[in-house]
Amino acid sequence: MGASPAKTWLLRIGKGLGVLLALACVGVVVPLRIVQGDDMLWSLQQGDYIWIVPDRVRKADVVLVEDPLDPGRQVLRRVIAGPGERVRIDDSSVRVNGKRVRQT
Repeated sequence: MGASPAKTWLLRIGKGLGVLLALACVGVVVPLRIVQGDDMLWSLQQGDYIWIVPDRVRKADVVLVEDPLDPGRQVLRRVIAGPGERVRIDDSSVRVNGKRVRQT
């Protein structure tokens, strides 16, 4: 004997509302941002939605930081090196521990 169609329908509605409520709560704790500008092309496009999750930052993560040239403005940047690694930037390249980093 299975559940009645009405009970099954109510369970589905309840689960859907639960998921929406959970997403709304997470949205308050972990803000959803809209990408503006083209600094992160091709991995992120203008108008894309991203969640900024405060966590341990690792190499290749995208992070939200304050723009040093425009305080109060936040920008997205990709982490290219971890603790203890040496970064060198010159006119034509970026190097981490002496190895050239490909820029896209």
